[in-house]
Amino acid sequence: QTYTITVGAGGAGGVNTGSNDFPGNQGSNSSAFGLTAIGGGGGANHDGTGSRSSGGSGGGGARPETTGGSGTPGQGNAGGGSSSSSGNTGGGGGGAGTPGKGGTGVGNPPHSDGGQGLVSFINGKAYIYAGGGGGSRSSNATWGRGGVGGGGDGARSGGIPGGDGVPNTGGGGGGG
Repeated sequence: QTYTITVGAGGAGGVNTGSNDFPGNQGSNSSAFGLTAIGGGGGANHDGTGSRSSGGSGGGGARPETTGGSGTPGQGNAGGGSSSSSGNTGGGGGGAGTPGKGGTGVGNPPHSDGGQGLVSFINGKAYIYAGGGGGSRSSNATWGRGGVGGGGDGARSGGIPGGDGVPNTGGGGGGG
């Protein structure tokens, strides 16, 4: 018997041009044996002009004081919120295993990492899928790291874009 197994592509990272920034995109869905896993949420952009990217897990919120997106029940976790009106830090996207961390804009690091993915065992080997994307940071202080399981890092100043989610993991892209 033949089974079709689809592993979703990672989400594209958000773009930061210095004057404009955009949130990361959610990872693509994965499916096997009649079941579908919705891709991880992308991290938010720092200034709140773009909507958060949701998915199986929620995308992170952007400043000032917005909440992260909610996850899909049974599949993922909420994105981290942003509680800073001046820190220019977006929250991290939720992963399949843990929620994204909130962007406080205070201290170093700003705690806007993407949530961790979940381990799947295939033929006795462990794989981690559906990590959330990291939130962006407008300064060169520590930016949000992508969650383990393919999440992309968040953008930072100087035109350094958010990282793409790792291909074939369903990980979310980093915020721009």
